[in-house]
Amino acid sequence: MAPTILITGASQGIGRATATLFARQGYELVMIARQKERLEEVAQEIQKLGYAKPLTMSCDVRDREQVDASIKTALEHYGNIDVLVNNAGIFASGTVENFSIDDWHQIIDTNLWGYIHTINALLPHFLQRGSGTIVNLSSISGKMVVPYLTAYSTSKFAVTGLTESLETELKPRVFRFVVFTQI
Repeated sequence: MAPTILITGASQGIGRATATLFARQGYELVMIARQKERLEEVAQEIQKLGYAKPLTMSCDVRDREQVDASIKTALEHYGNIDVLVNNAGIFASGTVENFSIDDWHQIIDTNLWGYIHTINALLPHFLQRGSGTIVNLSSISGKMVVPYLTAYSTSKFAVTGLTESLETELKPRVFRFVVFTQI
């Protein structure tokens, strides 16, 4: 049985490239993102390359109930998920005084809470199996201060801290965690 990977934000950019890469490696794919049409385009492209059709679901990772439902559907469909790639994110730049509270919420709710929602939904499955790999995409802005990226950097520093804390706690239980810093 092929391993299964769940990728958030899989409809474009790094998520799309990650889905194609893992399809070529023989993984079963679960792709989630807000835009179902874009997901279907990526799934069709993967099929045209000769690989199995990915399971695609529209899901806003800011919404815990949508995440829980997507994870449940994926587990019912494939039986297992071996790898979680938390990739969904929003980039935002500008002067801090021009960010509204709604802007802050959109960025942090997507870039941090979205990761927490997927981890929380999949962790019981990983613990029961005694294995799992979680890849959380961060940014150089999650390691060093970058001007005019205050809200974005805040969210990415939190992702880096979340991932390093999870690794420290769960690694002894046979988990693998990876922080990937994109530049």
